[in-house]
Amino acid sequence: MATAWRELLAALVSSPQVDAVGQALLTSWGEPAVYRTPHARDRWEAKARRNLGAELRSLIA
Repeated sequence: MATAWRELLAALVSSPQVDAVGQALLTSWGEPAVYRTPHARDRWEAKARRNLGAELRSLIA
């Protein structure tokens, strides 16, 4: 049963539908209202996505 859960989580992580869920999580994790530079949002979002990915990978392992 554990293998089935790992396979399901692995499929979800690589699925395009996860992007919508990830976007909702990013905004719920305290996204800054104001960015100092035009690229600050992109950097913040990339960092938050890496953190989300690390959390999901830890669940799969």
